[in-house]
Amino acid sequence: MKLLMFLAKQFTFRPFEKTLPDAGDGGGKNVKWIAGKRTLKNIVLHSFTHLAEASASPQFAETFLQSAAMRLRNTGYQVTLTPFGWVCEWDLSVFGESLAKV
Repeated sequence: MKLLMFLAKQFTFRPFEKTLPDAGDGGGKNVKWIAGKRTLKNIVLHSFTHLAEASASPQFAETFLQSAAMRLRNTGYQVTLTPFGWVCEWDLSVFGESLAKV
């Protein structure tokens, strides 16, 4: 699994296109480390299947993301999951230091 993490000043998204036929309606430790660099408590989890040479099954990936969200919520983070099985339109503003893009 690969992680692409941004320390964002602002992040908004909206579902754009369904990529899995049975996707619902559009609506970890490393994550805690990067969020802690600016004492951020809001986390957005989004699946990037195209970043890996091989992908897990959609069922495994969705379960994994839900589990990660639950663990983060249990330690005090506000977690948003983008709609699984959808490509989303983004508006992302990232802090300037190199650590903001890991």
